[in-house]
Amino acid sequence: MRFVETNDSFLFVLYNQSRILDTTWVFLKHLKSSTSYMRFKDDCIGIANLGLALYIPKHDLYELEIFKYKKRITDVKFLSSSEAYQDFIVLKSKEFLPSFAER
Repeated sequence: MRFVETNDSFLFVLYNQSRILDTTWVFLKHLKSSTSYMRFKDDCIGIANLGLALYIPKHDLYELEIFKYKKRITDVKFLSSSEAYQDFIVLKSKEFLPSFAER
């Protein structure tokens, strides 16, 4: 899991390579920096618990369904944009997502 920081935003990169399924998954999201992100960054020691949720549309509102399953991520790094292209995960993500190179 990588966080590539730019001026007032960051790219969230989640990368997984499965030998059993012989597949590679890359998730990339561009987000604005917030106080929650800064608090997470300050408190993070390279390990994070990843939880997933689903927004379900109900009439004019959305309901949030939080899944019980959590995954422990042990390779979390915060990189500046200049450091990003020296990182293995960022480089591999760039190969799988050509639009990532434009950012």
